[in-house]
Amino acid sequence: MDAIVEKLVSYCITNGYVDSSNEDWLRYGIEVRLVTLYVLIPFFILAYFLVGPLCAIPFFASFFYLKRFTSGYHAKSPHGCLLISLLLEVFFLVIIYPMLNSVGILLFDFLCFVSIYFLAPYNHPGLHLTSEERNALVCASRRTTIILILGDLICTYGGLASIAKGIASGIAMAAFSLCLAYITDWRKTHENTKRVSQEDDCQSCY
Repeated sequence: MDAIVEKLVSYCITNGYVDSSNEDWLRYGIEVRLVTLYVLIPFFILAYFLVGPLCAIPFFASFFYLKRFTSGYHAKSPHGCLLISLLLEVFFLVIIYPMLNSVGILLFDFLCFVSIYFLAPYNHPGLHLTSEERNALVCASRRTTIILILGDLICTYGGLASIAKGIASGIAMAAFSLCLAYITDWRKTHENTKRVSQEDDCQSCY
């Protein structure tokens, strides 16, 4: 996949479709879209067999649509992305899904809204978001979350339980991916700080 990404990046820059100064942004964008295509089919098939179409379709749609604006955890390889996505999907559809009643949906929607309101979007190093782009994504992520939650509540109290639980699970997985990205960043920063501190201590011994 890396070879395909590099060929596409080279083609776009050589033909003047994208300026060379935006090479990192272009590479990240192409990589994300190729990985998304790679993950989509098994992701949907697994959801279909786990919870059926009435839940799988809203779960699939709400998760991927919301993640466009929030961003989130980004695995180091396409295979890692597929594995983590499927594991998270199993967690939310096998463990969380059966727990969702009207009260559970309200609680999950509230927690997800708070998480996305304060954390989204995750500015992945490959994105190189400007302040204007980040502000636009902040508004888009909040607006999309509100729309999805309103639709979720309408379905919840309109007797469409499977659809409501699918939307709630999709929102929750997008919010979890967002939080996971920040947790991973914190761990890397903590480990780097600890390593630098240990190196300084070693140097001070000489």
